[in-house]
This record gives sequence, structure tokens and C-alpha cells, in this order.
Amino acid sequence: MRLRPAAMIALSAALAAGFACVATADDFPLDGTYTQGKPCKGDGTDPKSAMVTIAGDKIDSPTGKCTINERDLKGKEMFLTTTCTMRSGKVLTGKVKFTLRDDKSTFDMVDQDGTYKTVLNRCPGKGTTAGTK
Repeated sequence: MRLRPAAMIALSAALAAGFACVATADDFPLDGTYTQGKPCKGDGTDPKSAMVTIAGDKIDSPTGKCTINERDLKGKEMFLTTTCTMRSGKVLTGKVKFTLRDDKSTFDMVDQDGTYKTVLNRCPGKGTTAGTK
């Protein structure tokens, strides 16, 4: 079967439209303030030892500060490559996976080796609509 030029253009456009529907990092915003392991009240009474802030390419947590070097979005999962300076001064580079839960404000987080897992609960206020636009 031979496609006419008009059919080839239509097929190419349909394929291009399909590829354009692939989600981007902007569709899976991580920016916000979270508590680890428990719901965030957001009223100033949440323990500082449980607070995590993600803004742009930075993560600030009780264990240290990280720079996000790379993001890879696959459906409800975002894989980050990070370089972290721990409070002790030790520098670590690794991968972390965030999985968006159905409530669109909670993330399951696990490191590349599966040795550290936590749940991040978005705090109420600015940036509380993760995954929605």
C-alpha cells in the first residue's frame, strides 16, 4: 500500500501530536513544603525535624541540602539525580524516586537502593495543587 502525500502528512501530524502529549516535569510539580511521614498542619506547629522544602532545583531537609541535577518523568513517577551535602559535611550523589499518589498532594519517596523510604505530605498554602493546573 502506498500512502499519498496528504495521507503521509496526516499520519505524521497524528504521530507528532501523540508524542507531544507526553507529560513533562511541569505536569508533575514537586515545588512546595512537606512533612515527612505525617500530615502537615501548616500552622507553624509542625516539627522542624520533619520539614522538607523543594524549590526549583533545591531540596532542603533535616538531613541536608540537595541540588537536583536531572529530572526524568514517567507517568506518576519522577526520578531525580541529586547531589546532597549532609549536615555532617559528607557529599552524596544518587537517585531518588517520587511517586505521586492519587490525592495529588502526597508523594512516596525512595532512594535508588531502597534503603530509605518516606512519605512526603504537602503542607497547605501556596503550591498545594500538585499535579493540577
